[in-house]
Amino acid sequence: MNMTRILPFKTTRSGVALRIAILLLVLCPRYAVAGKLKEIFIDPQDNHFDITKFMSEMKGFIPVPFVITEPAVGYGGGLAVGFFHDSIASSESRLQAGETDRLVPPSISGGAAFYTENESWGGGLFHQGIWENDTINYEGALFVASLNLEFFGSGEDSELPAGLKYNIEAPFILQEIMFRLHDSDVFAGLKYIYANIETDFEIGDVVPGVPKEDLSSADAGIGLALKYDLLDNMFTPNRGHEIEANLNIHDDVFGGDFSYSELDIQWQGFYPVHKKLVLGVRLSGEFTTGDVPFYALPFVELRGVPAMRYQDSNVFVADSEVRWDFFERYSLVGFVGSGWTGDTIGDFGNAEARVAGGGGVRYLIAKGFRLRTGFDVAVGPEDVVFYLTMGSAW
Repeated sequence: MNMTRILPFKTTRSGVALRIAILLLVLCPRYAVAGKLKEIFIDPQDNHFDITKFMSEMKGFIPVPFVITEPAVGYGGGLAVGFFHDSIASSESRLQAGETDRLVPPSISGGAAFYTENESWGGGLFHQGIWENDTINYEGALFVASLNLEFFGSGEDSELPAGLKYNIEAPFILQEIMFRLHDSDVFAGLKYIYANIETDFEIGDVVPGVPKEDLSSADAGIGLALKYDLLDNMFTPNRGHEIEANLNIHDDVFGGDFSYSELDIQWQGFYPVHKKLVLGVRLSGEFTTGDVPFYALPFVELRGVPAMRYQDSNVFVADSEVRWDFFERYSLVGFVGSGWTGDTIGDFGNAEARVAGGGGVRYLIAKGFRLRTGFDVAVGPEDVVFYLTMGSAW
């Protein structure tokens, strides 16, 4: 079970701790910045709040509260403590020395814990290692979570409109290592995933569409990962493309109770159609075969759609976003996307489209890194959802 897709924060190339640290800084009102802090958080060129200097110099232990807005678990919050082994400033010095033409994120170790309004909770440890001048990337995580979710069935014919409430508890282990191929923009690597799952449905252990063996089980697998990154910025891209492909094989040989495979492919591209207008497009497909437990079925991932709301053996998503940099550091975004589910790929043609869209506001909070942050309001098939966004929403 890939719990990084369900937990209220995800491991990403720019780092869990780095992203939630940015969220804390966004919540700092500009009028509270004075004295020495003003030198760090106010850009002397335009007198706007800016965290470029802080990001460039941050090192050591940094405690960071964060906010959760995932509709599947409700609003909530948590605390992360990250240890920054290096600073982005040292990465910039390597860049200026000609050792690399890429911005190198820092290595980070830490822990995090969270709690939400529907009494979901979790906590654990993580490490992001950026080694050998960004030629080797490592991510490791050990988390324990208890999530209160709803199961709506899978497929067009077996949906449960009211949803069945259940609790899922699991320790989750992730180990991933990626290697840059020669001096290219291509990374390839391996990962291992393990979770020991305990689920408890309110209606008991006889659940429509859920075999009893899914309720208490282990899920483990190894994955082959490939990533081709031509984006011009790791935080908020303005141009370029990125392709990611993951093939995960789950089997009892690796410590699990199920035998199945999943292929996850995602492409995203950004196009500057005007000097103040950027168009982004994302296409994503997740395809599974074999004995897939209900909690590991792919689901439609869109702003406005709760996690695990629409599940099936195969899922395809098309998403788009337009950003208009209309005034100084401020931008407006509009987005719309659609997702389809099917028992087979051939079912996509007859599947109902799950459409969600909305708009939001962005602020250029770190001019030196072209990092934008803000919020989105999304309208989905059932509800209106609010999101806090740091960097790219994808």
